[in-house]
Amino acid sequence: MADQNMGVVIDIAQKYGNFQKDVVTKQNNELVETAQLNYDVAERQTKAQAAEMSQDLSLQYQKARGATQAMAAYRGVASPTAELAADGVQAARARRNIEINSANAIAAYAAGAQVQQQDPNLAQFEGTMAGLQLGGQLVEAQAAMPYETVFTTEGVWTGLGWQNIQVASQRQQDLDLSALLESLDFGGTL
Repeated sequence: MADQNMGVVIDIAQKYGNFQKDVVTKQNNELVETAQLNYDVAERQTKAQAAEMSQDLSLQYQKARGATQAMAAYRGVASPTAELAADGVQAARARRNIEINSANAIAAYAAGAQVQQQDPNLAQFEGTMAGLQLGGQLVEAQAAMPYETVFTTEGVWTGLGWQNIQVASQRQQDLDLSALLESLDFGGTL
């Protein structure tokens, strides 16, 4: 009986350990997937904002350039090259700042998207240890189950004929673990 119980304990421990490993592996995969999706969204939004800011900057630069040329024409100056060159340098700096800020924001999102994964092998080991404890408790519970008296009718040859007699025997009640486990709902499967 002890060998049979030990086999049950080891089987429970292995299955629980494998279950824990599967859970941690799935959680790790979901963490990575979620972090990647969040990063992708943040990167797209940042690039879209940078493009919009760059477009607004170009529009403002074009308006300023047109105004400068109109003012030069009004004053009778042929070409306001110094003012246009200065405005162009400022626009180029502003555009470069937009690109730098966008790149820095994307780098920050990448750093923030790093996930702390759990070790599936450690989870399996811990699950196996917990399964050994659980299996041991189940074996103890099985050993502590009460006995029930079972009456059976047997035919006995008495020399004069067959005589039916009632025989009493005691049998220990069993834990029906398979029915118990089937009745549990863990909220889905892995």
